[in-house]
Amino acid sequence: MDRTETGTLAAELLALERRRQHAPLEGDDAKRHQELFGTLLKRLGPSPHDERREFLRIPADLEAKFRLGQATITCPAGEISMGGLSLRGHLWVIEEQELVLENLRVGKRDYPMAIRARVVWKVSDEDARPRAGLQFIDLDASGRRQVKAVYEQLFIELLARLADA
Repeated sequence: MDRTETGTLAAELLALERRRQHAPLEGDDAKRHQELFGTLLKRLGPSPHDERREFLRIPADLEAKFRLGQATITCPAGEISMGGLSLRGHLWVIEEQELVLENLRVGKRDYPMAIRARVVWKVSDEDARPRAGLQFIDLDASGRRQVKAVYEQLFIELLARLADA
């Protein structure tokens, strides 16, 4: 699938997503939505060679606020999936450390949440681009809804970028 075809499919799915925000899709529209979503997920999702990634990661400029013990830390985040978040910048975290994600900011919009996460990888602070990866843990229905709200907004923005490419 080439870039033009990806953009065309993204534009079609974007139109269906925008309609779905106002009313549930039914019949042929619901079926086409599933087909397009599956096709684009395969195209954009994790490589078959990357066993660690289970979910499509969406690049975005986010600001994450989390609690680590008694400290509250705010830092930029570079991508999100339904399974986790990548943080950017010099961070005082270590692998396997647990923290609570309290808020994600997308542009000017805040998404308050209370989601436990674990640091699953970290690139050293001596690196030119220090960063860390968080995996959400023990997501209950409320936590899934909180992450899904951010994820869906960013997915729609990704579709718009692909459609314009």
